[in-house]
Amino acid sequence: MKMAQNMPVVIILALSFVFAAALATAEVGAEAKGGEKPALPPDTGIGDLSSSKLTTAITGTWTWISDMTVIVREDNSLEVIDDLSHEKINEGKWELVDQTSRTYRFVYQNGNWIDTLTLSPDGRILDGTNNEGLSIRGTKR
Repeated sequence: MKMAQNMPVVIILALSFVFAAALATAEVGAEAKGGEKPALPPDTGIGDLSSSKLTTAITGTWTWISDMTVIVREDNSLEVIDDLSHEKINEGKWELVDQTSRTYRFVYQNGNWIDTLTLSPDGRILDGTNNEGLSIRGTKR
């Protein structure tokens, strides 16, 4: 079969292998044991939350769920690559939904998938859900 005919199966299988990961959080400014303050995450330059810095923070190559890679471009386009076949299996557009919470929306051309994702304060993790309620997570390379 052609890849386009297998697209729904590939996406459903990919989403079925999503693993939940717990993130440790630290309260910035809270006093740690011994009177020292906890270390802050590395500065990614996104601290001022300007939309241009948030655009720069999200662009790049992301290791995605289930052996997929998502490439996010500054022109608001994205493409999904199957890591096993090295073929493009989907494409779409992204937008910054909420600057303060660093929330983005990825809308894919094939499959009517919509991911709503939040960028971590250090700019390395995208975490959220798709329009089916399944967990989505990406790590920046």
